[in-house]
Amino acid sequence: MKKVCKSMIVVFLAVFMILATAACGGNGGSGAASIVGTWKMTFDSSKLPEDMKPQASMYEALMGAMDMSLTFADNGKVMINVSAMGQSSAAEGEYTFDGTTVKVTDPTGALNQQASATEGSGEMKLVDGKLVITGAEYMPFVKQ
Repeated sequence: MKKVCKSMIVVFLAVFMILATAACGGNGGSGAASIVGTWKMTFDSSKLPEDMKPQASMYEALMGAMDMSLTFADNGKVMINVSAMGQSSAAEGEYTFDGTTVKVTDPTGALNQQASATEGSGEMKLVDGKLVITGAEYMPFVKQ
């Protein structure tokens, strides 16, 4: 149980760090209008890796205690808002979007370091109307 909680906290922090350290992206590309707006993170237990499925209800409870949203502007800027356990944080970064893939870049190298600490890559794909983080498919973002 302790290991599972620790791994979820690491995943949440890694996702936040990947997105919060964003900088120096492009102007959003010509397809940016299709993702412009606010997207809220949700939880999809059917996408959990097999080794995490036995603790699905615990992950769902943890996700219920966390609120994360991404607000994409048409000028290539993204605002990241996270609140959990009475703490809130916000950061602004930049993104590019090619019609299917959102890339958040980071010239400091923190993005690559965080991505290698998790299975995520720092990319999100637009799949069936949801933004899905590569390596964390069970935490898709849904447009509000």
